[in-house]
Amino acid sequence: MLLKRTDCSKMGQMIQKVFRDIQLSNGSAVPLHKQIALQIERAIRAGKFSDGERLPPTLDLVRLLGVSITCVQRTMEILDGQGLVSRHPRRGTFVMLKSARPSVGILVGPNLLSEQSHASRYIATAVKNEVNDAGLNPRTYHCLVDLKSGEGERSINELSYDLRYQRFIGFVVISGQVPASVGADQALPYVTFSFPRPDIDVQIDHARFVRESAEWLLRQRAKKLAFIYSDFSYAGSYDAHLGEFRKVVSNAGLRVPASAIVNGSHLASNPKFSGHHVDRAAYQAMVPIIKQWRRKRHFPDGIILQDDIMTRGIVAAIQTALGPKEAPPKMIVLTTEGLDHFYALPVARYAISSEEIAKKLVSRFTKKITQDSLLSEPELVAGRIMDSFC
Repeated sequence: MLLKRTDCSKMGQMIQKVFRDIQLSNGSAVPLHKQIALQIERAIRAGKFSDGERLPPTLDLVRLLGVSITCVQRTMEILDGQGLVSRHPRRGTFVMLKSARPSVGILVGPNLLSEQSHASRYIATAVKNEVNDAGLNPRTYHCLVDLKSGEGERSINELSYDLRYQRFIGFVVISGQVPASVGADQALPYVTFSFPRPDIDVQIDHARFVRESAEWLLRQRAKKLAFIYSDFSYAGSYDAHLGEFRKVVSNAGLRVPASAIVNGSHLASNPKFSGHHVDRAAYQAMVPIIKQWRRKRHFPDGIILQDDIMTRGIVAAIQTALGPKEAPPKMIVLTTEGLDHFYALPVARYAISSEEIAKKLVSRFTKKITQDSLLSEPELVAGRIMDSFC
């Protein structure tokens, strides 16, 4: 439903047209002041206002747009924060094209509205704050790994539009890649965060996670360790992580049977439980694995888990399988700092800071746009063990 606006005849015809063309929807999840700010921003960057041109007074905009004074004030706060306008008490608000901050696109592969994308949401928010603190204008586009979906199509269309009317200096890519059309047309620098691969700029130090988690479990006096890992697209990465696990356990004089290493990605591959039900798929898949542990007489008393969503189903399956007097295994999961899932049994956290990831991404991005030398070695982000079980 479009909101009704009234005309304001005292304004110039061009300014009237710009504001008359603004389309607002009170049924949208995007607040009205952000809808207005986005469309005014595009008009400014498209050259529909001249540098130093005075915008209509607040009350005129209230009448023209059919919104509240507070809504207009919040709109101007956004534009002022982006360096697109300059506000002067009793004088008015003026367009400042020459001081408009260049934009940095934050390209997110997953759909940020999905429950499974909690880590990407944390990182994208932290990157947005870092980019803003660096004096640049952050622009977020998500769901770019599924451009055929409605959300993905909207994002790529918005990105294509913004590339025509804004001055981008590069991109920060989170769990995805720069769309082919954007990369070919713009040739702008970018930095990436994703699963470990040689070409990824910033990545979690999974080998250190495995090593420190295994050592922590041994300090908890665990003797039968298991590792439920995530299957990365780059084979060399998880081979190295499995090597770390075997090394730590072997150095402690313990054996590592084949059943102690489980490919977690296979646990969530049941099409019956796709999307938001990955934890249910993990529960179903763990039942035969637990039976195998029983048969092999290697039911773990210490488990490393590499996916915090699947861990819900895994832990629930273990709880169901425990006997009345059987103690639960010690467990530790890789997760995002500040995010706490509920698990059926106590699970320690190996927490990764999204703020640290963001700082490394923006720092590396700054180096890429200011230095000619190529940055070869990826930057690794380590976490910290939170001993308190939750």
